[in-house]
Amino acid sequence: MHQTSLFPRAKQQLAPGAIHVPDWLNLERQQQLLDQCREWAKPPAGLYTPKMPDGKSLSVRVLCLGWHWYPYRYSKTRDDSDRLPCKAFPPQLADLAHRALQITLPKYKQFEPDVAIVNWYDSNAKLGIHQDRSESALVRNIGSPIISICFDLGITKTKALPIKISN
Repeated sequence: MHQTSLFPRAKQQLAPGAIHVPDWLNLERQQQLLDQCREWAKPPAGLYTPKMPDGKSLSVRVLCLGWHWYPYRYSKTRDDSDRLPCKAFPPQLADLAHRALQITLPKYKQFEPDVAIVNWYDSNAKLGIHQDRSESALVRNIGSPIISICFDLGITKTKALPIKISN
């Protein structure tokens, strides 16, 4: 793990099954992952702007690997935009997911990830407080973890502090 503070920051359980691991990827590995994401984001089937069922565009741009996500569904093709096949799920992301689970939720030894959703928030993007209930129902039914890797590239704007939302 990469240490950016005087004393190591411990992993912390934020909620049942939600574990934050600060400084997990060193800066060099973060840069490599960001460079890979930029390559995957190129056309064809690169970044796109999803629309909600009411037709309103999200402010975030999205890249889907393995399966294409659009609000409330998954598909192997980009059904809500250009109908291109979804890009393959990269093996290096599977390796990263396995490493993350080893230090957070080691009971998931048989887990085989098959989808990644890369959200790209530029300086104008917004994300309100929400809970991804469509994924949580799937997770409860089949017991698959969701792994989130977040980068702060210095362009985030916070309007409010996050709050805990009960199920």
